[in-house]
This record gives sequence, structure tokens and C-alpha cells, in this order.
Amino acid sequence: MGDFAAGKLGGYSGPTGAASVEDVAQAIVDLEGLFESKVLPHIQTAATATRRPTCLPPVALQAKDLSQTIAAIAPASDSDIAATGAPADLAAALKKRDGGHYVFDYRLYSCAEIIAATQVRPAPLE
Repeated sequence: MGDFAAGKLGGYSGPTGAASVEDVAQAIVDLEGLFESKVLPHIQTAATATRRPTCLPPVALQAKDLSQTIAAIAPASDSDIAATGAPADLAAALKKRDGGHYVFDYRLYSCAEIIAATQVRPAPLE
């Protein structure tokens, strides 16, 4: 009877609530560091191997290009961030790179893209 795993419930005491500015800034540093330390060396090793994995082209090459593109994106200025009306957590991401980061399938807009989009379509009511 009862073929299911039952562990301790309610014991998780991890972070709750909204992400702080420091959390967002640290997450971006962690993601970029992980990409440089884990993904890029794997791509370089696979690219020079005598038997290349079938998954290398074009996904790995796109990842390498994306890494170089994101690394070249400058931080947004305080005045540009203020013009977007972005909340603090988004402002923290824009202070690190002015757009370009991906979250799953979604690319973070730059300040100019946010401003242009809000001029075409006003922000939703809160």
C-alpha cells in the first residue's frame, strides 16, 4: 500500500518573497561565471575533438556567439533606467547589462526597447 515517496514536509526554509537588488546582481554574476567556466570550455573541447559530438553544431556555436554578444553589452545608465520606470529588480539587471540576457526563451529588452514598447502600448494597470 502507498507506493509513493514521503519525506519530510514543510522543512524548506529557503528564500521567499521578491528578489532583492543584490539577489539579481549576484544571479547575473553567477550565470555569466557559470557560462564562462563550464559551457565555453566544453564547447572548445568538443570543437577540437577528433570525434565531435553531433550536438555541437549549430547549438554550441550559437551559445559561443551569444556569450560574446552578451559580454559586449554595456550597462545601462541611471537616466535610461529611470526613464523606463523599471522596478528595482529589473533595474539591477539593467545596471549589469543593458538587455540581452535570456531567461528561458525570453530575451531581456534594453532600456531603449522598453521605452519604445511603452510608447506604443502603455503599461498595464497595477
